Amino acid sequence: MQRRLEYREECVYVPKDYLIINEHIKAEISGKGIAGIQKTDDLNRTEFIMPGERFGAIDFIYVADGEEYGFSSADADFEAEYIALPFDSYRICFSHRSQHIDISVTYRLDGDILHQDILLRNHTAGEIRIRDFSTHFPSNARFLWGESPAGRTLNHCFVGGHGSFVYTVRCDGQPPYLLSMPTGNTKFEFFDILSR
Repeated sequence: MQRRLEYREECVYVPKDYLIINEHIKAEISGKGIAGIQKTDDLNRTEFIMPGERFGAIDFIYVADGEEYGFSSADADFEAEYIALPFDSYRICFSHRSQHIDISVTYRLDGDILHQDILLRNHTAGEIRIRDFSTHFPSNARFLWGESPAGRTLNHCFVGGHGSFVYTVRCDGQPPYLLSMPTGNTKFEFFDILSR
């Protein structure tokens, strides 16, 4: 079920997958990641994300009590709440409580920027160590024989600490473009291509 969010002062619980729209961005999001993102006035209706995949999905491995555990947002059930703010801004928070860690993924739609903030919080008395943390950027790059590649997209990635970015463009070079960058103290340290 999808719905357009309306302005409300209070927090409201919403479905697991839903659509948020303002004058710049249309995004289908959940705690599992971003299923679709488009520029609202894009006449080409460019879909940047591979159908069936989740942009910004997270996986991590951690150690607690001497044991190794894994987490994948694809396998988790998230609860959601949002606050709709004036001026086409939204803050939506998805939360999940695992055996040792509280995970929250917050999206903030602010003009032509969609922010994604990920917070991991230890809810045990013991020490937890994150060993590996990854996020996914699956561009719509599946090319089929006889089909125009113009509407497909490719990622151009640079991994350089705080200056890292993933720049997603249409194969025909026409706008719009999608730029993903870490902010604050976050940085990319490694890049890998996973085949599915």
